[in-house]
Amino acid sequence: MAEPFETHPAIMLIFITAILVCTAAAAIKTSNDNSSIHCIIVTKISLLSGSLATSVLLLVILPPLGWLILIIWTFFLVKQIYDGMLQLP
Repeated sequence: MAEPFETHPAIMLIFITAILVCTAAAAIKTSNDNSSIHCIIVTKISLLSGSLATSVLLLVILPPLGWLILIIWTFFLVKQIYDGMLQLP
């Protein structure tokens, strides 16, 4: 039986990176009591990277469902970026 790092190296690299970003964002969020905008940004980064990690793992387990979830995740990311750009002065 092949290991996931041998059969899907790019997907596993994206998964590890997303988990590290999610963990770092969670650590930053809990360690600092900065402004509310800082907390909002770090929370969104944590949620988006955690959901990316989940959808990337679905690519390995169930590829058709994983691609569907990844497309939905991409649209949600674009919506969040657009909403963030509208809030800039």
